[in-house]
Amino acid sequence: MEELLRIPAQFSFYDVDENDEILAEKSDGKAGAKLPTFRIVANTGARMKMFCGDVVIDLNGVKSKAEQIPILFGHNSYSAGAGIGHATKIAAEDGAIVIEGVVSRDTEVAREFVESSRRGFPWQASVGGFITKKTNVEKGKSVLVNGREETGPLIVANEFELWETSVVTFGADGNTSAKVCASSSVNDNRGNEMDEQKTIEMIAEQKPDEKTVERIDVQAELNKLREEQAKEIERVAEIKARATENDDALVAKAVREGWSPDKFELESLRANRVAAPTVQAQNHKLDAKALEVVALRASGLINESKYDEQTLEAADKYANVGFQEFCEIACGFNLPRYRRSPSDWLHAAFSTQNLSYVLTRSFNAILLEAFYYTENEWRKVFNIGRVGDFKTYDRYRMNPVDFMFEPLTDGGKYKHGELSDSAYSVQAETFGKMYSLTRKDIINDDLGVFTELPRMIGFGASETLNKHCWTKFLNPANDADGKSFYHADHNNLKTSCALTLDNLSDARAQFIEQKKTKGAPTTGESPLGIQPTLLVVPTKLEDKALMLTRATWFNNGSTTDTPADYNPQRGRWTIVSSPYLSNPNFTGYSATTWYLLCDPRRLAAFEISFLNGKDSPTIERADADFDTEGVQFKGFIDFGISQQDYRAAMKCTA
Repeated sequence: MEELLRIPAQFSFYDVDENDEILAEKSDGKAGAKLPTFRIVANTGARMKMFCGDVVIDLNGVKSKAEQIPILFGHNSYSAGAGIGHATKIAAEDGAIVIEGVVSRDTEVAREFVESSRRGFPWQASVGGFITKKTNVEKGKSVLVNGREETGPLIVANEFELWETSVVTFGADGNTSAKVCASSSVNDNRGNEMDEQKTIEMIAEQKPDEKTVERIDVQAELNKLREEQAKEIERVAEIKARATENDDALVAKAVREGWSPDKFELESLRANRVAAPTVQAQNHKLDAKALEVVALRASGLINESKYDEQTLEAADKYANVGFQEFCEIACGFNLPRYRRSPSDWLHAAFSTQNLSYVLTRSFNAILLEAFYYTENEWRKVFNIGRVGDFKTYDRYRMNPVDFMFEPLTDGGKYKHGELSDSAYSVQAETFGKMYSLTRKDIINDDLGVFTELPRMIGFGASETLNKHCWTKFLNPANDADGKSFYHADHNNLKTSCALTLDNLSDARAQFIEQKKTKGAPTTGESPLGIQPTLLVVPTKLEDKALMLTRATWFNNGSTTDTPADYNPQRGRWTIVSSPYLSNPNFTGYSATTWYLLCDPRRLAAFEISFLNGKDSPTIERADADFDTEGVQFKGFIDFGISQQDYRAAMKCTA
């Protein structure tokens, strides 16, 4: 592919008579007064720092695209008003490319160029063209070019085709950096300011004659760089979208260390979750954290960045231990052999505070890693609350009927605003299951079987929350008015509404126009004015949703020559995608239905409340039945789910 370069240049203006004017050709075809001329020392073959690396132009390989190339202002080849004139002579003189020309354009920039030059302004120039043949000089190797020895890394432009020369305020001479080059701005054909690197990309789209140019891969590298920059911008934006109000320091760390949005979200949940109950141990002489690492490694859910080097090294000593040996290390003394006396082993092991402490700590660590490892997109959709016990709690949301400020009365009194309240009920329940480490498991002495229990409890708790949350989301009960939660009369249901850019815009506008009072008529009531921020889609629509909300430009359709349209939806949405939305086991499932929701902290369509605010499962050891000869554990979590305000959600079916 061709590569466009801005060649460092020195510019000197001469031969401008004070009586000279820039005149258009007269209507009778006769030329006006004498036109100003100029001289450009374009390039001396010196080494230049460009955005693609250091470059040297071999002056012997420079050729002009045409005999009379255009002279522009700021490389703006898209605007007719950016022309200054044309070259009349292009030659190599005294080891430099010299361009002479005439100010032949009747434009505002041409007048500015002439008038400011008369006043002594030190204009510079920049030359645009294509490398049609190059040599890549590797680091440490040398090459002789333009009578000078140059050392790599370096690109030598053996052949360079000159397309245009531009007058600029600052030329990219050999001592300037790419940043300084980018600081000069020009205008695109829409009147928008853009930096010189963007101008480089625009002019690079003008393809030279394919018969005379040997294509190189620099443009592909430039495209790759642009794509990487775009992905980085999207990564940072997604991290910020998933952050909570307490995550400023974590956001900075995630951006600095290159975390993925998923990793950031997991670390955010860990940082903000309610801590598991602390188990008190008495007089135990063991490294419980090291044994916790051993258990986590056996489970496959270890995040070693959470532990210091000393703890990890201590855990290395216990690599490949079995369950019986693990318990023995935790107890701090030798246990009876399990094969000979299972009952004695169980009694001796679990009668110690040390083992209970280590097992509970290790189990909780594995359980929480598994719990937060699985999908938890419901956290973005549901408002998360807390209750203090298992009684029914009423939630009240105050709806401002008339809260617009008004002038005070003559007596200086304030008018009372009206409030109507809406009540929603929520009640926590306990969800759990019992798991057993059997006699067979203990005899087999496999630590992996031991660590599988809390893994399954963590996964099970996460699946339970997903099931109940998405069941309520997809198939909520009727509202207090007896109508479906998603209903046309509620102004939150759109049919024949596939996910397209136009439909997304229409649905968003309808959402914002919801009225302050539930059930208010479509006219005569002030709008609620809450904007949706969540676009909730099934997995099948996730890619389309990302394209609709991340693309900067859209081709509007008819031909490739039709200018692209700016995407107004870019940056407005957080995408929430879940396979539960299209799972046939859920009433109301669909692979094509999508939803809009506002921030649940602003106005909640649904709420999940946890007992005492503990939003993760708890694991406890229970005594086994007399004839089991094993160990039993139970995992449980306490929560309740309620639907709240239908104005906070909109359902769109295809």
